[in-house]
Amino acid sequence: MLELWLARLDRLLVLANIALMGALTLMVMTAVILRYVFSISFAGSEEAVSLIFVMTSLLGSVCVARRGGHIGVDFIYGWVSAGKIRWVHLGVSAAVIVTMLVMINASLAWIEVSMTVPTPAMQLPFWWFYSALPVAFALIALVEFGKIVRILTARTGEKHP
Repeated sequence: MLELWLARLDRLLVLANIALMGALTLMVMTAVILRYVFSISFAGSEEAVSLIFVMTSLLGSVCVARRGGHIGVDFIYGWVSAGKIRWVHLGVSAAVIVTMLVMINASLAWIEVSMTVPTPAMQLPFWWFYSALPVAFALIALVEFGKIVRILTARTGEKHP
């Protein structure tokens, strides 16, 4: 059940990132054309591009974590015998979860500090954008929890994440 939910979440995040990257591309192209053809520049567009880029990075990190593309210590696997790799995977996932919990706590504190601070150009509250931090960290922790469940429920000899 968890694996099905994580697969659906992954698909949703991939689609959201595709939409955000499309918007990002259109915004940058429009800003370049306006700036170099018509000598018009909007500070708000630069700010929006930066904020969307951060959002795509955070949401994309959840997808990459699900695929095992990063957030791991790969060189350790070469030192460990095949029979113990399962335990290394468990340890790495547990370490990532602990790190994500620490980061959730830190990001919530950061949101509290910036609650009333507006963005310079668009005057939008920063907390709205910073709220993506704990959400992404929580989703990465959930993905790693799913890996732990998959490892613990796998039969001996099956491939681990």
